[in-house]
Amino acid sequence: MESGDEMTPGELNRLFTEYNVYDREGNIQWSTIDNINGYSSQVYSGVSQAEIEQCLTAGHYPIVRVRVNAVGNFHYVLIVGTKDGDYVCMDPLKDELTRLSQYGGRVYAVRVVQTD
Repeated sequence: MESGDEMTPGELNRLFTEYNVYDREGNIQWSTIDNINGYSSQVYSGVSQAEIEQCLTAGHYPIVRVRVNAVGNFHYVLIVGTKDGDYVCMDPLKDELTRLSQYGGRVYAVRVVQTD
């Protein structure tokens, strides 16, 4: 989503549920987001720091795929900025901001959800 838009996680979850964005396992079907009036998603074909920086500069918060504890299952976090040379993330499994370095500093995929 764009950084100027206000929507709570609960509201976004209800919207995604209404439009069947989640599959049976709870995975997000990124292309389905494009069916929601006023929203679109972009799935980047590559992963680079330049793409992440471009998203942040444009006012978008990139959703990135990481590994739990750097070696575990794949998981998605939202990058909300930078601090001391590290990306600051919101993790839906944590009650506080985290750092990308906590996930090994490696990103496996980049997505952005934005309003049109």
